[in-house]
Amino acid sequence: MATQVKDIRNAIQSSDLQPIEHVILAESFLDGSYDQEAAANEIHRRILASPGEPIEQVLRQLKTEWRSVLFTALEQTAVSAELTALLQRRDKGRCCISPRHCEQLVDPVADYLLSPSLAPLLETGNQSPEAQLLQAFVAPKNVPGLSAVLSANGANTTNAWLLSPGLGAGIRRYKLTLQALNGSQNYGLEPINMEIVKQIQLGAFSYDSNLQYCDRKPLSQDRMSLARLSTDSPSETPLPSPYLIRLQRAFAEALDHFAIEEECSKPWPPRQTNKFWNRSWLLLLRRLWHAVPKPARVWIYKKMLPESEQGRVVHIYQSQTAGLFAKRDAGNEAAALAFLEAEAPSVPAPILIDTYKDDAGGDIAIMTQVPGVQVLSVLYRMTYQERRQLANDLGAVIAQMRLIPNRSGHLFSGVSKTPNQGAKIRDAVVGCHACGPFDSEDEWNESMTGGNVESWRSKHPEAFSRKHKSFFTHADLHLKNILVDGGKLSGILDWEISGFYPEYWEFAKGMRSGLNFESSQPIHRQVFQNQYEAEYNLVADLITAFPWGPPQPSPSRNQIDRDILASPLCRASPDGRLVATLSAQTISVRSVETLQTEHAIQLPSDIGPVSSLLWSPSSTRLLVGAGESVHVFTASIDSSFHATISSPLLPGEKANIARFGARDSEVLICSPSGLKLSIFNLSTSTALEVANPKFHQPSSVGRSYSVRPETEHLAILTRSNGKDFVSIHHPVSRQVQKSWAVETVDAQAVSWTPDGKWLMLWESAAHGHHLVLYTADGQHFRTITGINLSENPDSLLELGIKTCQPSHNSELCAVGDHSRDVVILQTDSWRRKLKFSHPVTIVPQDTLQVWQEQLNTSKDGQTIHTFQRATQMISPPGMPSDGKPIETKPGCSTLAFDASSNLLATKLDDAPCTVWIWDIVAAELRAVLVFHSVVSFTWHKNTRELLLITSQDESRQGLSYLWDPLLQGPTPVVPEEFISVKNSVGAPVKAHISWINTDMEIPLALLSTAQQYRILSLGEGDQVPETWHGASKWDDEPPRRKGADPDISEISIDDGTAGASKNDRQHAHPISKEKKPLEPAAAAASGDSNTEAAESLLRSEKETLPGIVIANGSGRPWPIPEEQEEKRVAANAVVIANGSGRPWPLPNEPEKKNITLNEVVIANGSGRPFDARTGLLMPRQNTVSEEKLRN
Repeated sequence: MATQVKDIRNAIQSSDLQPIEHVILAESFLDGSYDQEAAANEIHRRILASPGEPIEQVLRQLKTEWRSVLFTALEQTAVSAELTALLQRRDKGRCCISPRHCEQLVDPVADYLLSPSLAPLLETGNQSPEAQLLQAFVAPKNVPGLSAVLSANGANTTNAWLLSPGLGAGIRRYKLTLQALNGSQNYGLEPINMEIVKQIQLGAFSYDSNLQYCDRKPLSQDRMSLARLSTDSPSETPLPSPYLIRLQRAFAEALDHFAIEEECSKPWPPRQTNKFWNRSWLLLLRRLWHAVPKPARVWIYKKMLPESEQGRVVHIYQSQTAGLFAKRDAGNEAAALAFLEAEAPSVPAPILIDTYKDDAGGDIAIMTQVPGVQVLSVLYRMTYQERRQLANDLGAVIAQMRLIPNRSGHLFSGVSKTPNQGAKIRDAVVGCHACGPFDSEDEWNESMTGGNVESWRSKHPEAFSRKHKSFFTHADLHLKNILVDGGKLSGILDWEISGFYPEYWEFAKGMRSGLNFESSQPIHRQVFQNQYEAEYNLVADLITAFPWGPPQPSPSRNQIDRDILASPLCRASPDGRLVATLSAQTISVRSVETLQTEHAIQLPSDIGPVSSLLWSPSSTRLLVGAGESVHVFTASIDSSFHATISSPLLPGEKANIARFGARDSEVLICSPSGLKLSIFNLSTSTALEVANPKFHQPSSVGRSYSVRPETEHLAILTRSNGKDFVSIHHPVSRQVQKSWAVETVDAQAVSWTPDGKWLMLWESAAHGHHLVLYTADGQHFRTITGINLSENPDSLLELGIKTCQPSHNSELCAVGDHSRDVVILQTDSWRRKLKFSHPVTIVPQDTLQVWQEQLNTSKDGQTIHTFQRATQMISPPGMPSDGKPIETKPGCSTLAFDASSNLLATKLDDAPCTVWIWDIVAAELRAVLVFHSVVSFTWHKNTRELLLITSQDESRQGLSYLWDPLLQGPTPVVPEEFISVKNSVGAPVKAHISWINTDMEIPLALLSTAQQYRILSLGEGDQVPETWHGASKWDDEPPRRKGADPDISEISIDDGTAGASKNDRQHAHPISKEKKPLEPAAAAASGDSNTEAAESLLRSEKETLPGIVIANGSGRPWPIPEEQEEKRVAANAVVIANGSGRPWPLPNEPEKKNITLNEVVIANGSGRPFDARTGLLMPRQNTVSEEKLRN
């Protein structure tokens, strides 16, 4: 029978009908039926009953009768008074799908899901064409039950509900759809004696302002929510049947297709292309506009583009003849548009008008509007002839793009802003984030398959057997990026990932891109004539296997392979440029970008034990706290600034708590007893004291004050005589400008929002939900209570707020309390926008990543941490796997927004091993990460959607994980793979990993212990900052003032290594986990007589030979370290270094002959001799003698 269904579907598709008619018959009726075999039989019966008629006429008659059935099923019918009374009792007089927090401002109306008028068509013996169609559609087995429900219209609440006026009509017209989520796939008619959740969604087409909840406010995507239906008496007033809800939705969708058919009969609207200025006029206007100075142009752009706009594409200008868009250029779209204008000006792409950077440093591209509408929105009304013409036009454009020469210098590359240079490819299907450029197809395949080329080759041998040319490619040619005007191609949008790709990529990627990609496949097949089917099957399987991109290589490969001596006081600067380390009496300041030591600060000999080391806001000064004294030093060698502040301690107090204020010249010092908070101005040598700061412990003192962004006003929370007070201080003099008693019993913090518009305080949880808001001038604006945050009427009796966290863009504020809910407030009105509830059980979905940590043991007894994606329902653990009890109260006190403010990470206090990641835009749970130990987390400050998670288990010694939505689960970062986690006596020490918030494209992290630290690069593959390759790797190179000439004789040891052993001074080179012992081949060049002596010296770790150097991969000389693979080399053994830095015997090549045994050759990465004194390459025939080298 399945064959008959397929044959009937093929008969419909091959008939000479319009596209919308095929949709109505094949999709709405045949595929949408509950019994496809019965529906196919009904169509087949009608075709056989009309042997002399064309099949098109038979199908159109069936379509007309099907439309009559749908109108009967969805017509509005008056509900009896008896049934209305039952519905009032069941739904408690409210609209049953309006959220409970919505105020009831309008009386609901009783309505049927399906009209009882449909019942006669279900009667046994009714042989009318409409009755036969209906009974075939609903499935013959369901006819008796459905007939009974529709006939009992006076007492059966299974087929009725109370709805706000307008919602019933919207549901019937497919403007609003409901889907039953009753936890099972049971769509029978029996009553469901449980709570049913209905998912509410807006329809796919036009927005209707008549769709309103009971509060008379229109529905919108941000007001969609789950409506929980319940009944006190399932037997007397049962809930609506899931079967009827699904059937009503199928009828409404089918009827909507008839509305589309009616719209398709109308002509296309007038073409916009005829009204818009042509390309020549636009280019002339751009030239005139560029005569205006760029600062003035940027000022105008910013006025036209409000800061509140969050969309990546914003319409900033519109007239009848032209339009302008501003787009946040996350890729290389501006470069691509400029490239197209130069190489293929007739391609219908937007014209790039201008570029600039916004206040946050993001790239903004200003481009022209292309006339037309997205094909996705009008494909339903395009005839087959119009679709074929669209394919022909697209083919002509693609053929022109393939004539563009590739001058990038690479086989596959993105478009660079610099002419004739390659750039990274930003298509996530090829590699997460940005990858390439690639010089061969093998490199491309390696990235595309996540390193598993052979595995995928075995599945798709034909795709890998071909060699493919490189052509300029749009790379995202789906129906939303193609515009038509009057049914004809008018433009192509979204060029941000375009570049030179393999010749099959446009076809294979376009076949699986965007929404409803099945609809675009016939168009792509016509364009490319099905010549890349094997490659398409490969790409389709890759997208299915890796929906977020191929697996990322582990970030652990990239690092500065050098253990720089450190201490517990090791800090990266706020701007990510420098790292300061306190060792003994010296602070070493090292550049992250160049790896050079910028400054060495010698502390006073009488300073005493140091308790704190902090950076200033601008990263130019350092604060050192030691007992009752606080010292401030400059971090630059070009200045000798040093200030000392003495604040006497009371008996029994150990050290003051010191912090920088709003500026580098301001220091705040809080006494340990909490008697006063002193504000010191280093520029004027003045001080101001504020009595009784509320919080005065090192971990909480920051909750007592907050600096307002930009204006630098200081808000301080104090407590006196049992009351909380807030004072606002002048940004310069710090004199009190306003002070008042706040409306709290026990305020827990004072905090400005990031935009400085609001001052927030929240009450202790013991006193309920109270978030108090003040304007910037200290005026009380609003107090948010439990009623505003929760739908629960008993919220006033519950424990209150644990934490509040504004988003980075200041538009949202997340509030966590003692429940499993997190509420998102919209800060423009401080009204609730979203509520996220942490479920007790989690059901994995395609859009929800659930990753569980797996612990395995290697052969050498080491623990291996991997992650497996859950496929079945799970419950997050309440305690670590070691079974240690956790004494915490329920609720959420840990939450944070990512850099884009689009993701929110949370952790429940009673489930501290699980991290939840919520998508703010989609209003849904994005990922759940389950670990075996208690964890903490931190988002990267500048890179969006990048999360660092750290285990708090002491036995794991700082084990961390890196999460990105495009990664295949969290990636473990194991400290012991990069740094020693044991002290001098072999006892374990804990490592700490933290972000370095640099502006570099590659994310960096600081890995440190109490003894040493390293800088980790978390880029892709072997990606490291370019400046590292040529930077000096000497730990013994002193800082120099700008302009000073380097002198080889000035070498000394920094970072506190002067008194350390040589084992503590390892040097920089790219790390390799597979350490191999150095083969004793270095003596081969000196002859057999020296082999035994050389091998003996290779095994020795104590003998040193001054002056012998080899070159690392960057070509810079460095002393030979005492590592297993690089032992000491005999003085008469000639060695050079290959690219990895490992010594190898001098090869007998023509350019390196005539080297005697008493000469030592220094090789750079290419093998050419190297002068150790000047750092310059020597002529190919020259050598460096041992005597010359020592001098």
